[in-house]
This record gives sequence, C-alpha cells and structure tokens, in this order.
Amino acid sequence: MTVSEWTSSLKGGIQGEVVAPPVYAPVTTIASTMKPVLIVSGVGLLVLAMLLFVGWQFRRWSRSAPVELRRLAKRVRDKALRADPILSGPLAPALDSMIKAIESSKVDPVSEEGQRIVKVLRRVDATLDEKAAENKACDERKMADELVSEVEIALEAAGEAARLGPQR
Repeated sequence: MTVSEWTSSLKGGIQGEVVAPPVYAPVTTIASTMKPVLIVSGVGLLVLAMLLFVGWQFRRWSRSAPVELRRLAKRVRDKALRADPILSGPLAPALDSMIKAIESSKVDPVSEEGQRIVKVLRRVDATLDEKAAENKACDERKMADELVSEVEIALEAAGEAARLGPQR
C-alpha cells in the first residue's frame, strides 16, 4: 500500500477531548498568613533600632567635653548659691561669668585652658563640699549640745525633787 492509497482510505477526522484540570484550593503559606505580623514586627524592629541609635548618640553627646564642662560649672554654681553667704558672695559672680564664657564657646573644653578651668571648678566643688560638711557637723554639734543641756537640766530637776521628797 502506498501513501496515496492509505490517505484515500482514511475517512473521518481526529477527535480530541481537552479535559480542564480540576480546580484546587490555593495553597496558603505561612508567609501569606503571617504577613501582617511580619510587617508589624519589622516596623517594630526598625523603630527599636532607631531608638537605640538615638539613645547612643544622646549618651555620646552628654559625655562630650563641652557638655561635661557646662554641667560641672552649673553644679558648682548651684552648690555655691546654697552655701554659706560669706563663701557664696564672692563666688557667685565669678561662676556666672565663667558659665557665660563656657556657654558662648569662648573656651574650648578640650584645650589646656579648658582643662585648667575644669581643675579649678573641681577644686571649688571640693571646697564647697568640705564647707557644707563642716557646717553640718557644726549644726549637729550645736543640736547635740542643746539636747544634752536639756537632759542635764531635767536630771538636776529630778534630783532636786527627789532630795526634797514629797510635799505633805
């Protein structure tokens, strides 16, 4: 049989049936169900990282030499204002002018002159602390003397009353 005979013997056609694939439910992954949680936690971690960075920068800034010098000068001035008026009278104007010079950046705290100012302020701070301790001890001594005096007077009065005996 030849090809032409064979092709002439074919009658009809080819039928093909295309079957649609079955419909499956989409597979849900953990990523799709946890998407809101992942987004919120990611934003939370970003905010936490920013807060840590800002805190680190603030701590670094607060420990810098200019800030430390300003803080020391203000602390000494506040102690001087609370101290004995005889001591604070001459110190207050000098400390105020020093604070103004520090705040206007006329003195570089890292320089040799700035370190000299720091040493002077620390020495004044120590002197004010010593003077406050002396004043406190003096006040305590006075209070103790008054209390002892009261007790001794009460003791003498009790002894006098006991010597006289009961009044009948």
